[in-house]
Amino acid sequence: MPSLPPTSSLSTPTTMFVKYADDTYRVVPAHSIHTRAAELDHIVAWATENNLMLNMHKSKEVIFYDSRRRHVVHSPPLLSGIARVYTLKVLGVTLSSHLSASEHIHRVISDSAQSMYERHRPAGRLSSEL
Repeated sequence: MPSLPPTSSLSTPTTMFVKYADDTYRVVPAHSIHTRAAELDHIVAWATENNLMLNMHKSKEVIFYDSRRRHVVHSPPLLSGIARVYTLKVLGVTLSSHLSASEHIHRVISDSAQSMYERHRPAGRLSSEL
């Protein structure tokens, strides 16, 4: 099993590389946004060297911004083969592009309500019968 490369080979003074099990997150701050394509190429090359495959269909990009600021945010061009999304689930926490916890809280409450309904549903009745 290939080990993670030393931090210095995938992280730079301006970016952060975080890996959890088989999920990998690359954090690139706004002032380094021009390095996104090179950063992705570096990760693909590292994966290839270690006989791993980066699943581009599962790869996502989120651009985080502070919605309280009044300046206009210009999104960078799309990366080839990478979908841009507005929320990302990391270790069970939903992160939204506008740095709000509302989507995460809504999901947790909705999941809890569904779980409570399933527990208190009369025995022998299926959801399709209700």
